[in-house]
Amino acid sequence: MKRNMSVDEAYEYWCSKPPISSLFPVRFENGREGTEYKGCCLKCDGIIPDDDLRGEMSRPTAHVAVVEGIGLCRDCKMLTPFFGRIRDDFSMDYIDQQGRWQRAFPEPERQKSLLVNMLKKVDRLLRGGR
Repeated sequence: MKRNMSVDEAYEYWCSKPPISSLFPVRFENGREGTEYKGCCLKCDGIIPDDDLRGEMSRPTAHVAVVEGIGLCRDCKMLTPFFGRIRDDFSMDYIDQQGRWQRAFPEPERQKSLLVNMLKKVDRLLRGGR
């Protein structure tokens, strides 16, 4: 996905991609499985419905899945970009406010909902901490 898209380019990308939910589950070599990926609107912090979170997933290695896409909040009429690396230990890599890669590790009991919880953190960072 191209960085620094215009609104028209972002909407065209969103229209051309499948829902990210259709790309799951993602299975890793160690037997772990990620079952969902959720996103929140940058403006209202509301959960974006699965059908409105669209993009692509790549598997650069057997231990990593890269998810990138755009979510459409129909209430706010806002497009929100998403990008993250999901690892087979359920850690997630994201880019912080200074443009540096960071890695977050969940508590073991929260691993099932990691993709939801970590994406909220990524959303906040993309919004500049708001």
